[in-house]
Amino acid sequence: MDEDMPFCSDRVWFVMLGHHFFQQHSQADDYDEQFIIMVWIVIVAMQEELLRFSETTRRTFDRPECMVSSYVTHEQWRESGVFRKKMRMTYGSFIALCDALQPEIGDSICGLTGRVLRTRQFKIGVGIWYMAYGGTWGQCADAAGIGTSTAKLYTEQFCNAVIALLKPTYMPTKPDPERLARNKLKFTERRGISGIAFTVDGTHVPWIPDDVSCREDYHNYKGWYSLSCLMFVDAFYLFVDGDIGHPGRAGDSSIAEYSWLMEQIRENRDAWLGEGGFVIGDGGFGNFDFLMAPFANASTNREVYFNYCFSSSRFYVEQCFGWWKNRFRCLLRPTQVTHKVACTIIYASMIVHNFLTINDSTEWQQLLLKCDEEGRDLELTMWFQSKEQVFCEECRDANPQVLYCVHTDRIIEMDRRLAHSNNAQHSRGAGCDSKGARARRRFDSERTEMLRDMVADDLWREFMARHPDFDGNLSEMYLQRDK
Repeated sequence: MDEDMPFCSDRVWFVMLGHHFFQQHSQADDYDEQFIIMVWIVIVAMQEELLRFSETTRRTFDRPECMVSSYVTHEQWRESGVFRKKMRMTYGSFIALCDALQPEIGDSICGLTGRVLRTRQFKIGVGIWYMAYGGTWGQCADAAGIGTSTAKLYTEQFCNAVIALLKPTYMPTKPDPERLARNKLKFTERRGISGIAFTVDGTHVPWIPDDVSCREDYHNYKGWYSLSCLMFVDAFYLFVDGDIGHPGRAGDSSIAEYSWLMEQIRENRDAWLGEGGFVIGDGGFGNFDFLMAPFANASTNREVYFNYCFSSSRFYVEQCFGWWKNRFRCLLRPTQVTHKVACTIIYASMIVHNFLTINDSTEWQQLLLKCDEEGRDLELTMWFQSKEQVFCEECRDANPQVLYCVHTDRIIEMDRRLAHSNNAQHSRGAGCDSKGARARRRFDSERTEMLRDMVADDLWREFMARHPDFDGNLSEMYLQRDK
């Protein structure tokens, strides 16, 4: 060693010594054994120094606990109800959600020290915070104590995990027959319209595209930029599925006509709708295929009464939209993400809505609505009970919410005629295949109109049987009662 070699204490001496030998031997063609040994000494010394520096830095410069981490870890927020108000779910549902997503989302562990940097609960909490709070990405990042890009990454990971793991259970591709039968029964109990499989409606989610050339395509009739989403909802306030991501200027009827989901239902109607089943929508759709709409510009008492019963039967989708968007406030403000990520967030929120409605429905309804102990909305129940109710004493005792008996002779006869009409459609549709899809759809549209007239006639005859002396304008009567 040269005499001018500087003297240092601690492990830094090994580092400087290795540097000195490297300078001495850098021009040599081969390295001697002494140089190789010194290189290994330098490597070991640097690893120990880096390890000690890492531990000292993390111990000295730890960040204070962030808001999201506090809600996830501290029990005081769970007991006071703050967690449910901020995250839009109970802590029990949050833990169940974390356990269900464990195969896709794990803890982030430091490879140098082995410490857990970010827990699975924290990552999922960031995604839920953004979707429930509905603020900007900067606000979400500040609440979590992380960067904006990391907040986006955790949210996207959460949404992808939800779609991959929860969709097969909570929003399957096709409803199972038992669930479909219970769903059709619940629709019939509302206003006596048999055969309804689920209801469909469109909704807008704010989103502004970055590409100026196509921005006007997303400018909807309400005056703002959005994604148009076609949602299918059952009688238990659950999403059956949805066709999302269409430009905001697209109408519900045009989306439904060429929707991928509608094509799947056309290919296997019995599996999706059951025997004689159909879908109901508002007046913006019109009658086509298996989708039934109300009478446009109803003038007679028969048409008015049918529209009233029809609207009462499809209120599930409107209330489901209200719960869904109230639970996930990110659906009320433009999301600063790409089109693909925006659709992923919307689709994942539908699945999480089903998950929470099934596992957390009673507490959620009590939080948002004025409900009784069983989670029933008192205001809606009183409003519907003020209308005409048709049920026997047996149904009244079994379920006070039932507004219509499903075992009446009219319902049994309607089910029989729907099944017969469905069989006729299959035989007629087979002959229309050679003439093209348009001829088959035209026949389906005419069949749906005939079904609507049949249901309207049955409802009106039953109404006149209960009120034989009625001689007035039903439209004016309902308007006065609803004021």
